[in-house]
Amino acid sequence: MRYILLLALGLCFSFASSQNLYLKLLTEDAQQDSIIKTLNPKQSYKDFESLEEASKKIITDLQLKGYLNLRAENLEIINDSVFQLKFNLRKQYNIVYLKNHASFPNVFRNLKPYVEVENLPNTLYAILNQLSQQGKPFSQIRLKEVEFNKSDTVIAQLDLYESDKRTLDKVIIRGYDKFPRVFLKNYANLKIGSVFNREQLIKQSEKIDALRFVNQTKTPQVQFTKDSTNLFLYLKRSQANSFDGFLGFNNSDENDFQLNGNIDLKLINNFHSGEEINLNYKNDGNAQEWFDVGVRLPYIFKSRFSLEAGLGFFKQDSTFSNNTQQIKLDYQVTQNINVGLTVAFETSTNLLDDETQINDIEDFDKTRFGIEATYNKPKRFSDLFLSNQYVNLSFGIGNRQTQNIDADQQYLSLEARQIFKLDKRQYIYIGINSGLLNSDEYFSNELYRFGGINSIRGFAENRFFANLFGTIQTEYRYILGSNLYIHSVLDYGFYENDINRFSENLYSIGIGFGVETRAGVLRLIFANGGSDTQNLEFKNTQIHLKFLTIF
Repeated sequence: MRYILLLALGLCFSFASSQNLYLKLLTEDAQQDSIIKTLNPKQSYKDFESLEEASKKIITDLQLKGYLNLRAENLEIINDSVFQLKFNLRKQYNIVYLKNHASFPNVFRNLKPYVEVENLPNTLYAILNQLSQQGKPFSQIRLKEVEFNKSDTVIAQLDLYESDKRTLDKVIIRGYDKFPRVFLKNYANLKIGSVFNREQLIKQSEKIDALRFVNQTKTPQVQFTKDSTNLFLYLKRSQANSFDGFLGFNNSDENDFQLNGNIDLKLINNFHSGEEINLNYKNDGNAQEWFDVGVRLPYIFKSRFSLEAGLGFFKQDSTFSNNTQQIKLDYQVTQNINVGLTVAFETSTNLLDDETQINDIEDFDKTRFGIEATYNKPKRFSDLFLSNQYVNLSFGIGNRQTQNIDADQQYLSLEARQIFKLDKRQYIYIGINSGLLNSDEYFSNELYRFGGINSIRGFAENRFFANLFGTIQTEYRYILGSNLYIHSVLDYGFYENDINRFSENLYSIGIGFGVETRAGVLRLIFANGGSDTQNLEFKNTQIHLKFLTIF
């Protein structure tokens, strides 16, 4: 009752006066005064609440120094701005002996009987944390039957109360009611019936932020009732569709209307199932035209399996055309790692008439079976860098059928990219793209095609045909402002074409910039390419234009 009156008086003083409050500490002798001074306590406080908290902290700090049996009187009012706290530190203890340590559950077998006083809070916290991880968040622990003696060791008994085990009973979503709940279990690993662990639940819910189509608007909250434990997630649907590319229009030599440029369209989660639809069209306005469309259906039948299907078409002027169909079934091993099986069918048609036949182009049908592993970890540095850590490694075998002979083939490819942050303005980008086709005999219309903005810049799109190639793109990026950065271009590549028995090293240098506009991010790159047979010349400079918008 006395303490409550003092608290009320203190509050009255703090509200009635604008001056600071002062705390005066008194002890039994000069030696105890010197011990108090080692805590370096503040002398003035803006209000009674902060003064009271400071006095409690002083007592706790002294107990951690071993003065477990100290005596502290209630705060005493000296005048309207001065409070006094009296101490008698008594004996200092260094060790606490837990006399019932051996009777604790097996999970605490590492609990030592002798604990240093300064480590006692961490020891007790570790026990409670261990119980919390077992789904017992309301467990309590305290020391009882404390015995103070003449030695430096305190004898005490640990009194432990283990609360009932809790499991996750329900996940309630606020804000985005149509969120595909299958992602909770398979992507965020939030499973109904799992043992309740608050820290683990928070970490798991943070995985949702890695999804492009949703964001958390506030920290998840947990509701405890007598019979259930409910997790509340506060989500907001995000714009995830993207348009990446450039379109141009011109007339051909025959005055026919012609579309050139590139469209890379990604439609994500438009049907609230986390699905992805990809559409890519490219036409260089001269000789090459290709079109790809694909769809990905995640977590089919609420499992960790996802299904992908795609169609592809490529045409090389009036020489040949290729049609491809592919199906992939992949399994999510972890949040960022997937492994998958692929089946692909390809048909190539020689478009040349009999009078203009080329020996290394043939009609063929091809079947491929493959396995691949993918590591994909989205990481947003800023709106300028919509990037991720990405590695895809695939291997496959196939059979090519022609009119004359069948041939067994093997495939190997690697694609990777990463942005490294040096500081808040400087970044390094590295991208790798490579492929290998192994066969006893090769046709031009089955080789890899590379060159251009996605492989080695400074060269025309898909300029090179190869059965073996590798490229590495590097950029040093420097942010000039919140919506503008410049970067270098330094690329290297090599390739082999066993049809022509030719191999070559490629390299390019250049400069570029990226700017964020209201519509999206625009990138313009000037790059000059050279090789073993071509010197760097200004007239060979290529201009690569990219535009990315999210909608």
